[in-house]
Amino acid sequence: MKSIFKKLTCFIAALVAVCGNAVSLTTRTASADQALEGRYYDRPVASARTVGDVETINFTTIDNIYIQTPNRVPLYHNTTFENGCGAIGGAIVVGYYDKYFENLIPSYTSYYTATGKYRLQDSTHVPAMIQSLYVSMQTNVVAPGVSESECLDGLEAYVEGKGYSISYTAVKPYNGTFNHTAYQNAINNGQPVIMFCDTVQLVQASEYDTYNQIWVEQESQDHIVVGFGYQIYRYYNASGTNFRTDKYLAVATGWSPNNIGFIKINDDSWLDSAFAVDIY
Repeated sequence: MKSIFKKLTCFIAALVAVCGNAVSLTTRTASADQALEGRYYDRPVASARTVGDVETINFTTIDNIYIQTPNRVPLYHNTTFENGCGAIGGAIVVGYYDKYFENLIPSYTSYYTATGKYRLQDSTHVPAMIQSLYVSMQTNVVAPGVSESECLDGLEAYVEGKGYSISYTAVKPYNGTFNHTAYQNAINNGQPVIMFCDTVQLVQASEYDTYNQIWVEQESQDHIVVGFGYQIYRYYNASGTNFRTDKYLAVATGWSPNNIGFIKINDDSWLDSAFAVDIY
């Protein structure tokens, strides 16, 4: 029944999908070379912006497009796991799919059956799942945190251990180019995107009738987040000319507070790699 529900919700979301090309990945094996890979362990950095440093964008009319996966994703966050952003990101993906394949988190329902909305993490079952991912990803074994391959291989091992399959589709291969269309296509089809970030700059916006105000809320380095949506602002002046278009990715941060944020995708220099995740 759950898999049927997933297909129905994803089909509805896919009606607005934008077709794009993506590269399917094969199963990857961990190796001794992981010590040479980038590591992700959520290193906070001080913001270069001061309080009150807000960008104001004036406009006459605006198009505001906001698309997200069904009921977003569960907003799990780190509590006691040192350098644990890989396990938290994996847990958010597992919790999202537990709605459709309930054995992914044993003896626990990740959502409210009456509304479909995701529960906040409990004090027993979700931490146990995070602990399992923390171990399967070999967190802090080779070096602090996890590498991309440790994270993806560990998530795969966990999912397959529960009797399911998992596949990754590249939205941005390592050292490749971010494919915004492929990202949109994943979200429209109900697939969260795990994102390996060199830097994270969370942006917030206040919307008014004739202007928007944008500011940086939080920054970090070497962090893993999970994309669940996207937002596009198209600004027009009095003559009807589209003078500016801003694209943002909606992400679950794994933090508390600020468990949701938006990252501006004006360039992809901050993003090492990203993969849409399907569990089935």
